[in-house]
Parts: sequence; C-alpha cells; structure tokens
Amino acid sequence: MTLKIIFIAIVFMSLIFSQTALRSESVKITRLENFKNNYSGKTIRFVGPGKMEVQGELVTVTPESFIVSDGINHNLFSHNNIDYVLIVPQKAEFFLATSVSVFGGAIGYLTLIVSKESFSDQHEKVFTFVGATLGALLGRNTFYKPLKIDISGKTYG
Repeated sequence: MTLKIIFIAIVFMSLIFSQTALRSESVKITRLENFKNNYSGKTIRFVGPGKMEVQGELVTVTPESFIVSDGINHNLFSHNNIDYVLIVPQKAEFFLATSVSVFGGAIGYLTLIVSKESFSDQHEKVFTFVGATLGALLGRNTFYKPLKIDISGKTYG
C-alpha cells in the first residue's frame, strides 16, 4: 500500500514540476546566438520581407534583426518572420565536389582496365564519362548543397 502511495506521489510530483515545452522565445534567442557565433562572415541567403530573396555576408545578429552586407552597404532585415537561413556553399565546397567528380572519372577508367583486357577508345570514353558524371552527382549532392539553419523558435518532438 505504501509503495502504491509513493508511486502515485512521484507521478503527481513529476507532472507538477515537469516542463511541458520549451519557451519559444528562449529557443529562438539561443539559436540566433549560435547562428551569430558560427556563421558571421559567411554568405547567407533567406527569403526576406515581401517574398524577396536576400543574399549577402552576415555581419552580425541583433535581438531584432540581421545585419547583412551586400558588398557596398550594410542592410538590416528583421528576423521575426524568418524560419530558416541557407548558408551558401563557398569555393572550398566547390573544389571538393569537383575533386569527387575527377575521382569518379578515374574510378570509371580503372574499372574498365580491370574488367577488360582489350577495349576500344569508345569504351574508354564512355566509362570515364559515366564515372565522372556519377562522381559529380555524388559530390554535388553531398558537399555542394546549401546548409539549412533553423532559427525559428519552434521545438520539435
């Protein structure tokens, strides 16, 4: 009987003192602070006011807005209605995707050498082209996609 009362008391206390959901504003502030610390100086893209797509270098993040440089001017954009921001791939990601494509072409050529003793020039071109194409698709889909950063205050789960 006492064990049952203790169990009911624990369940009741956990319901009283549990946090049902994180406050949306505190989550948004934390995400914006992390976004500022990790991505200042990077090229970002987002859909701004009036469905206008904005792209530029992130200078800083204030509690009310983004400060984005377009190369000449610093512009302020409110982040109240923005749920996510895309980090645009840079030269390093492009070179990484390109090297995967070249590596894929070399793998295609080596596959041809290993699989056949004698082959024509047409086989050589086809295997190299297919390998480079598959490598380019793999490199683009793996390394050259924009990184989507959620800055909304929504909690999931």
